[in-house]
Amino acid sequence: MSIKNCKTLEDVKKYYEEGFGAGRSDALHCGSITNIGRVDKETDLGYQSLVWLMENRLPPLRLIKWGELEELRKKKKISSWGGLQSQSSTYVSYLPYMYAAPSNTPRSGDMSIMWRDYDYTKFKRVLPEEIKEKFSSEIDETDERMISSVYYHSAKAHWLMDSIQSEGLWAPVQGKLEGEGSYRMSIHPGSVRSPLFEELDDPDLTLLLWDKSDMGIGKILTPDEVLSLFNKALQRQGQGKHMSIMIQGGVVEFSCSIADLSFRKKVCTFNKNIHENAKGKPLTIYIGYDSRHRDISKVCEKSITENMLKWIKGEPWTNITEELLPKIKFLDISKIPEYTREYANQSTEFTYSRFLIPYLENYEGFSMFVDDDFIFTKSPLPMFYYVDPSDAVTCVQYGDFEPEESKFNGEKNVSYDKKLWSSLMFFNNSHPDCKKLTPEVVNTESGKFLHQFEWTDSIGKIPEKYIFTEGYDDPDEKWNHTAVHFTRGGPWIEGMDTSNIDLLDVYENVKSKINH
Repeated sequence: MSIKNCKTLEDVKKYYEEGFGAGRSDALHCGSITNIGRVDKETDLGYQSLVWLMENRLPPLRLIKWGELEELRKKKKISSWGGLQSQSSTYVSYLPYMYAAPSNTPRSGDMSIMWRDYDYTKFKRVLPEEIKEKFSSEIDETDERMISSVYYHSAKAHWLMDSIQSEGLWAPVQGKLEGEGSYRMSIHPGSVRSPLFEELDDPDLTLLLWDKSDMGIGKILTPDEVLSLFNKALQRQGQGKHMSIMIQGGVVEFSCSIADLSFRKKVCTFNKNIHENAKGKPLTIYIGYDSRHRDISKVCEKSITENMLKWIKGEPWTNITEELLPKIKFLDISKIPEYTREYANQSTEFTYSRFLIPYLENYEGFSMFVDDDFIFTKSPLPMFYYVDPSDAVTCVQYGDFEPEESKFNGEKNVSYDKKLWSSLMFFNNSHPDCKKLTPEVVNTESGKFLHQFEWTDSIGKIPEKYIFTEGYDDPDEKWNHTAVHFTRGGPWIEGMDTSNIDLLDVYENVKSKINH
């Protein structure tokens, strides 16, 4: 990157008028602010530059909450990054075989080398033997660098997700809005953060956007209000007070000590922890199977497979990613001799057997379980980004849920604490609490003990926004869901009247693809 450094306000005016900093490949350094908590307005070139630029040359800088963009996003009037759909396929597929590490090359900041078994290595060396034999000859040095870089950034998203949820944002998100009628939002730096923020979909997320579109949403800030925002963020992080004012891409980017690169070590440490928990095993996805439920398990499987494949791009390693995607299994109690629990007052054949999954996986790696009556409209893999390796299980933690009086099979429907939490879960199979789920425990313990998670206090949370519960949720509120959960039943239940069941077109659409 080419940077032009300014020593006076006149330099700023001159170079700005010459167009320096208008592109991404160059930047105009407009001075620094020594202490943003106590600005010397007479001597800080950064402050003087910021005031002149905001008052005379730049579009309004607006403080916008993510939730204020919801109506535009609903109507697809604002650009989308697809959340973490694409990144999650790469991440989950390669996680068992590698983890991110600082590069052993002399290039500063290079994070594109993968590390496995405590030694630097190449991507094609860590692949399972059958994949290596099939594809390794197709991977050249350029592919190695690209795959490593893509994996690092997908791993960074997992660390960042965990950091934001535990620590909050380090600083306001910076970007700009462009367009008229239909808007494009760009965030910088944004290769990881842009799709992550969209995945989080947090209505309270704070955005600082230069509004070239004159969209009018949010509050227009003054220079002093901007500095106050960053000062509060720096105080929360216990960081210094220095800030640089940089023109890049035609707008000001605020650079302060929050933006140092120390996080890279944290990314690598976090990713190594997740990798070691995987124990070299791919993520397994278990779908509940009930022999009385016609084709619903197959339809659920098809919806998952179709959406996982949708986001794999056309790079040379696409076929490898496809081969390494999670394997889907049906949780069929007729094929689990260890499951001997007597069938009594259960909604499904897999009511209790779901808790045998850690045992079935030899208490190793990660596994996802989902009820058979889920139909996915997007890939479920981004939900793995909410998994913390310190938790035994991660699930959608529904609030108060009042079910209908009777179940789809006519039995009484009982309301209880943590209702539906066990309908979709990610097990950290090697966690000490998951090792409590032995066949003996699953065969003998009460439904309350199992479904209300009395076997663990380590429960991670997936936002409820991902799941549209048919018959209960408002489609206008949960317009961006990942799956529809048909808790009230559907045409897969023998003799059931389904005239009051909504969204069955989602089920029929996927089912029709199986028949073809």
